[in-house]
Amino acid sequence: MPARAAGQVCRAAVPALLAASPYPRQLQDLGAPVGVIEAGAGDFWVPRGYAHVIANLRGTNGSGGSWGFFDGQERRDLYDLVEWTAAQPWCDGNVGMIGISYYAMAQLAAATQRPPHLKAVFPYDVSVSAWEAANHNGLLNERFATLWLRTVAVLAARGDRLLRRGPSRLARRVLAAPSVHGRFADAGGADMVRGLQLISRVPHAAHPWDDLLRAVRTEHPTRDAWWDERDLRPLLGAVDVPVYIGSEWTNVVLHLPGAFEAWDGLRSNPHVRMALLGAGGLPWPWESMHVEALAWFDHWLRGRDTGTLEGPPVRYWLAGADEWRTSATWPPPAE
Repeated sequence: MPARAAGQVCRAAVPALLAASPYPRQLQDLGAPVGVIEAGAGDFWVPRGYAHVIANLRGTNGSGGSWGFFDGQERRDLYDLVEWTAAQPWCDGNVGMIGISYYAMAQLAAATQRPPHLKAVFPYDVSVSAWEAANHNGLLNERFATLWLRTVAVLAARGDRLLRRGPSRLARRVLAAPSVHGRFADAGGADMVRGLQLISRVPHAAHPWDDLLRAVRTEHPTRDAWWDERDLRPLLGAVDVPVYIGSEWTNVVLHLPGAFEAWDGLRSNPHVRMALLGAGGLPWPWESMHVEALAWFDHWLRGRDTGTLEGPPVRYWLAGADEWRTSATWPPPAE
């Protein structure tokens, strides 16, 4: 099995929502506004009749092998992981995928492989090209790329003793208190970067993390075959499962362009919807789109009429007018 997974299991067979990334599965219930806690809230999904499965990709937090950073092997692993999830006795064979940022990238990566039991995905705040995520207008985003890769390196080597027990157990209790958790309602990208800065200072093993950092920073300074392997855009035409994408208007540096690229690449897919949020619409830890995602998965995994397909496929917050608008196309027609 290429990935190690932690699932919250229900007694009866239920649909499963799979979240996969190189970030520690053991931290996803911590509730802190840190950019690696993005798999969704299990205590929201499980009481509503879903198994929430959180998996670590190859080479991270106990999964064997070496992490390939969004490569072709990772896509093949994701196919296997979807099919493994569907075959478990607690799963009814219907699998969706969930999570933002890298978790969103993994969803589209899996969807390009067309695993038979993948029924719908919700890749919010997605990037479809590793090159575009690491480079902005052709220039390396040195600060983010370095912080992010070093953070993954630090966390990938930590096990259950540190991530589930001791100080982590105490932190869960404190962060879950409504008076504390409520303060994160406006936590955004700046808070995420501060969290990465703190974690990335911890010493980490050189291999394979420094190798990957060197590849990103110096060995592949232009868009070449190494980056092409990590580009989903040529593969999006194969995606035939329902896809819900979107981002915040303020996330210009990273994920807003990815939403637009995904929309364009999925134009032959009849079941794509997109929502664009105003400032502060997607705080960490990610919870703000859970009700929307529930309607999406209840429709596609359970066959319920939730109204998620009503109206035009694009919904966006228009700053200045301070109102929601809809459109059948993107960009919307000129008024």
